[in-house]
Amino acid sequence: MSPIHFELVEELLNKAGYNMVLLPSVDQGAVDTGLKYVNNDICYPSILTTGQIMEAVLSGRYDLSRTAVLISQTGRRLPCHQHTSPSSRKALKDYGHEKRAP
Repeated sequence: MSPIHFELVEELLNKAGYNMVLLPSVDQGAVDTGLKYVNNDICYPSILTTGQIMEAVLSGRYDLSRTAVLISQTGRRLPCHQHTSPSSRKALKDYGHEKRAP
């Protein structure tokens, strides 16, 4: 997906009553945070994605009891992307936010 697609999805979900927030572009803080939560042998995109998610979780801006994380993926066609969701889930679980069924 390109940035325009993410903006369209954000707008559609917000119009449907969700409070969707696109995380900001990656910066050094996301890299540093990602490296705190995943093994540095994992691919760079997984480090970045996990870092962005954990920065948001740790920011205090969100009610974590009412927060969900959406990650777009390639359908696991690219070798690196198979690690992104598991890495992010593990980081959230380690922080005390396991996936919970509604």
